[in-house]
Parts: sequence; structure tokens; C-alpha cells
Amino acid sequence: TTPINSGTATSGGIAVNTNRRLTPKLYLNADITLQAMQAPDLDRAGTQSLTSVSGSLGFGYTISAKDSLNFNVNSTGKRLTGQGYISSYAFDSLLYSHRLSPKLQLNLRVTNLLRMTKMSFVIDSTMLRSVSMTSPQSQTLLISLSRSFGGFSK
Repeated sequence: TTPINSGTATSGGIAVNTNRRLTPKLYLNADITLQAMQAPDLDRAGTQSLTSVSGSLGFGYTISAKDSLNFNVNSTGKRLTGQGYISSYAFDSLLYSHRLSPKLQLNLRVTNLLRMTKMSFVIDSTMLRSVSMTSPQSQTLLISLSRSFGGFSK
């Protein structure tokens, strides 16, 4: 098969989010998105459409004035492609941040901590029916420095 860019698609939806401090050191972030999509079906005359739900849930903990810990779980809803779809999937991450200076921060992030990511790529056409599945089995450690530019100085 050959991927073709159809050039047109329509989508719309609604998103709701909340950020709440549960205790002086613990906070919650959550969001949910309902999205409707419509795209050309490149194999058959007409369009394909679906309604999808995505969301995330995160907890943050302030360890000290310089240190914080965040855990997030994200879910991505089913998405259309020109020849089929990508299934919904979830992924997680744990982030430790240490402020080295007022504008410089060290970040250590581990992704796929719970090994929950499982994705399916489906091609569903008159000529081909194919399902490819992937499930990363290892965690990834990302180490970064972030620098703030601008803002107010004290």
C-alpha cells in the first residue's frame, strides 16, 4: 500500500480540565477531551468518522522549595488515518525536578514506568487488512536541563 495525504479532514470537540491543590504539597491535574472526526476514506468512496475520548490524570508533590515529583497517566483516543486507524493507547511518566538556580532546573523523567503502552495500527481497505501491534517493554530515562528566559527578576 502507499500512504496518501488526502488533504482534508474535519474535527471538533470539547475539553474540560481542572487543577486542584489537595494539600499544601499535593496537587491534581486532570483533563478529558471528547472529539468528533471525519476524514475521507481513501479506499472507498465517501468518508469515515468516529468519536474519540482522550484524557490525562496527574499528581504533583512538592518535596521542598527546590524539589518536586510528578506522576502522569495520559490516554490518547482512537485516531483516523487515510487507510484505517490507530487504536487508543495510554502512557505514563514520572518526573523529578530540582531547581539549581532561580532560572535553571534539572529534570529526570522516566517514561513507560508501568509498561502500559500498547498500540495497534490498523489498515482496513478493500485490498488489505493488516494489524500491527507495538508494546514498548522498557522504560526510558530522560535527563534534561531547562532554562527560563525573561520574566520578572527579583
